[in-house]
Amino acid sequence: MENELLFNKMENKNVKGLRAVVIGATGSVGRDLVDILLGSDKYSLVVVPVRRTIDRWENLSKEKSDKLKIIKIEDLNILNEDKSKIQRVFDLDLQNFSSVFCCLGSRVNQGEEMFTRVDYTYVMYSASLCKKFNIPHFSLVSSAGTNSSSWFLYLRVKGRVEDDLKKLDISNLSIFKPGFIADRDNDSRCGEGFAKYFCCCFPNISSRNLALGLYNESISINNKSNNDVGLSRTYENSNIVELSRLNL
Repeated sequence: MENELLFNKMENKNVKGLRAVVIGATGSVGRDLVDILLGSDKYSLVVVPVRRTIDRWENLSKEKSDKLKIIKIEDLNILNEDKSKIQRVFDLDLQNFSSVFCCLGSRVNQGEEMFTRVDYTYVMYSASLCKKFNIPHFSLVSSAGTNSSSWFLYLRVKGRVEDDLKKLDISNLSIFKPGFIADRDNDSRCGEGFAKYFCCCFPNISSRNLALGLYNESISINNKSNNDVGLSRTYENSNIVELSRLNL
């Protein structure tokens, strides 16, 4: 059954006090996801390891500001360190966190080395947080059409990281494979700009709806008491659109 048909429309219990780490929080999808998490009464803490802060985090209400913990780092290599060093840099214990969201993404035109570092190496480092701190849920924004055997670097690297994430035996692995993201407000791609004029021909989704899909699925994951090790779910664009419309 397709993704257990979205967990039978996503069982909705009154979970509270969830905690999340958002990797890639300054990108378009990451920004929208952080906004949603901070506005949710179900999440009590949102940690964002970043090189820089962004304007929208400067004038938050006190309630939202108290939820947001910004960790200034030079790069994501810290995520590959041992638990004790991560805890010192983050100045908190991630042991009781609920989800790690990975919204990283770079451009192929930055070169193969940089693209692979961001879209493969740093994604794997991000997922390692779940193993080190026993965090039960890792959620990745990937892409439609990924394939580790593809001739195209973009699709091949993203397909490879999906394959290798499934070998980590994370309790709950969620892979989101959106089509074109039509409204990136700060990091638009040329192909996406072209595709939005032909949206009837290409699967597409807004950045905010993709973020809503990530959020809604995380609520359902954390509602479920049975965290089978190695359980993975993949959401195609149409699944993500449906997820974004749920009211959890």
